[in-house]
Amino acid sequence: MKQNMLIGILIFLSLVGLFTSVYLFQHHYALLSGSTNCDISETISCDVVNGSIYAEIFYVPVALLGLLWFVVMIFLTWHAIPKPKLFIPAMTMWSGVGFLFLFYLVGVEILLKTICPYCTIVHVIVLISLIISLYLYKDIKKKHTWKKIIFKLKNWIIAIVVLYAIPFIYYNFFVG
Repeated sequence: MKQNMLIGILIFLSLVGLFTSVYLFQHHYALLSGSTNCDISETISCDVVNGSIYAEIFYVPVALLGLLWFVVMIFLTWHAIPKPKLFIPAMTMWSGVGFLFLFYLVGVEILLKTICPYCTIVHVIVLISLIISLYLYKDIKKKHTWKKIIFKLKNWIIAIVVLYAIPFIYYNFFVG
């Protein structure tokens, strides 16, 4: 019961993160037509962060990468309900990837000396996701080996790689 409750919390948080990322993605393009409603001060501003050169990686908006991260997290978490031994480790690994990317995101805000409130919501959700995933992973009895997990999830891994490749191909070869 406790496991399903935590998985439910992760799904809810991932949905909040998804919608926040959708807003940030839309906001990234709204900046092209002028300022938006997210400027509180010089040090608290979505416009500064989301409009900076760091808001894109190889022409792909960082908000789109976050949006895709949450889509994958929702699917992994949803599948963890019937198959926890397989998908909770995958969720944990995916949360770790998201956590590592936070170093880039927070580093950008430090460099710009500006905090994006919506980005901060995403950062907190990713951190909470990692903590809950680690807690759930710790409670799994008779864990599969990582080799077995990767083998069983190879189609998922390929799908995630393709999912992330599509925006890079699109923005680098078809937009411009």
